[in-house]
Amino acid sequence: MKTLALVAVLASSAFAEPRKPIIAYWVMHHDVRPPSGKPWEQTFSLPHLVAYDDGLVVVTRDGEVRSVMLTGAERAALFDAGGSEFFSLKDSYEGTREMHPPAHLVTRWKGDVRKTVRFFGRLDEPTHRAAAPASLQKALDALSTWQHPQLKPYEPELLALRACQTKAAPLKKGWPSGWPTPDQGKKALAADCVSLTLPGTEKKRAEALLTKGNAFTVIQHQGAAWLVTLERFELPAEAAWEGR
Repeated sequence: MKTLALVAVLASSAFAEPRKPIIAYWVMHHDVRPPSGKPWEQTFSLPHLVAYDDGLVVVTRDGEVRSVMLTGAERAALFDAGGSEFFSLKDSYEGTREMHPPAHLVTRWKGDVRKTVRFFGRLDEPTHRAAAPASLQKALDALSTWQHPQLKPYEPELLALRACQTKAAPLKKGWPSGWPTPDQGKKALAADCVSLTLPGTEKKRAEALLTKGNAFTVIQHQGAAWLVTLERFELPAEAAWEGR
C-alpha cells in the first residue's frame, strides 16, 4: 500500500503543470560554514532566492529554507530585477582581484532564454561596486536584501538523499518500502555514491530513520551497507539552472 501511495504522488506531480523559475540569485563565499549535521541543512548549493512564474518565492538563508506566495502586484518588481537591460549585460563583472571574493550570480529566464550574470566582489565596498553597471547593482541590492513579512518554513515537494556504500555496520536492515533503491539513483560526484529523490510527503518517515539527531543512517540492502544522508530539500525545476 505504501508503494502504491508513493507511485501515486510521483505520478500526479509528473502530470501537474510544472513551475518555471523566473529569477534566481546565489551568493557564494569561500568560507561557507559547514553543515551543522541537522537533517536537510545542506543548503549551500541552493539559490539564496528563487521566484517562480506562479508567485512562489523560496529563500535560503542561514541553513533555513522559507517561502511565500506573492500576489500579482508583488511579483512584477521582483521578476524584473535588473530591468530590460539585464539580458544585454556581459556575463561577468570583476569588482576585485582579491582572493576568494563573494561571487554573486543572478539568473533570469524569459521564454526559452536563460541569462546568468556574475559579479565578483562585496556589495558593501564602493570600489568593488563601481565595476558593475547601475542596473546590475540595483538588482543585486534588491535580491540580496529581499524580505517578506509572510515568509514561513518551506514545505518541500521533493527531498534529496545521498546513498554511499560503506563498510560501517548497518543500523537498519532492509531498504524502506516504496523508496527508490540505490541501483535506481543518479550517480553522485563521489565514487560508489548515488543521489535519490523522494516526495516531500516522506519527510517524517525519512527523519524517523535517524538516531541521536544525525543527518545520516546506515542501511543494509542486498548484502551491502549504504550510508544514507538526508541532504536537503530539492526545489522545483532545479534542472533549469544546471550549468548556469
